[in-house]
Amino acid sequence: MMDTFRRFNETDIDSLAALVATVEMADEGMSRTIAEIQADLETAMADLNRTGWLAQVDRGQVVGYNYLETIRGLEMVNFWLRGAVHPHWRGQGLGQALIHRSWADMEQQRAQFGDRPAWVNAWASQHDSSRCHLFAHLGLRPYHIYHELEIPATDVKPVPLLPPGIIIRPWNHSYCAKAVELRNRAFAQNWGYQPTTAEALRRRFQTARYEPMFSFTAWRQIPSRGEQMIGLIHACLGWTRKLRQANEGEIVWVAVAQEARGQGIGQALMLTAMNALCEAGAAVISVSADNYADKPAIGLYTKLGFTVRKAIVDYRGEL
Repeated sequence: MMDTFRRFNETDIDSLAALVATVEMADEGMSRTIAEIQADLETAMADLNRTGWLAQVDRGQVVGYNYLETIRGLEMVNFWLRGAVHPHWRGQGLGQALIHRSWADMEQQRAQFGDRPAWVNAWASQHDSSRCHLFAHLGLRPYHIYHELEIPATDVKPVPLLPPGIIIRPWNHSYCAKAVELRNRAFAQNWGYQPTTAEALRRRFQTARYEPMFSFTAWRQIPSRGEQMIGLIHACLGWTRKLRQANEGEIVWVAVAQEARGQGIGQALMLTAMNALCEAGAAVISVSADNYADKPAIGLYTKLGFTVRKAIVDYRGEL
């Protein structure tokens, strides 16, 4: 069959949404509606109209796409290569051809930004050797890695004994201010962390991204000084069940104060939330971790019995 590469136009939105749905189901097990995907694509319509490329086979089916998401900062510009190829059409050079066309678009745009540094960003599954090789050939290097891990509910261990003076309590909305202070302090130096607010935390509970019955806090009892929050965990079941259409609970966030690390508090919080998810009927529990590519800190999760379900590497290089 003949392959055709052509520019995206707005009449392609339905075909592109159908392709994205197929790719998401094959690669991530996600089952979003076409309407949800179309809404996401419409937010990227300016970039798609300006830089979008499609791969189309001779019967008219769209089997691949790529476009540039351009993020303009005061000191630098970041280009993100966004795209994918239909699972049945991979390994035939379509992705490479699409990326080379987007690369040419990027080089043309580069002149618009004067002396500001321009960076190219792209992602690939750690096990997608051809895509990883292509990015390396283009001069991009691993910068950030996203791990998604899982454990069957049957493998979840009991909650261990806590160190003396430490207690774990179920979530209470009155803890919001202390929880935000702890999170912002605990992750101030971590990759990609943006400080949060009590209002944003409350919204997470209102939308059920976090669920109170699966969220817990750890406290240190200090004689004559009361108590200090030293750890917290947020998890959910309904949100992830809906997103993945599977009986899956998710650990969404865990934080331990820096001065309290290495005492088993993170492990105790994890197992408390995991056992609560199991008791509510979750068959599988997942957790995600973002790290610099050369420092993939997932040791706590593997120690608890989680295995890697997928690993996505963000590549980066100066244009």
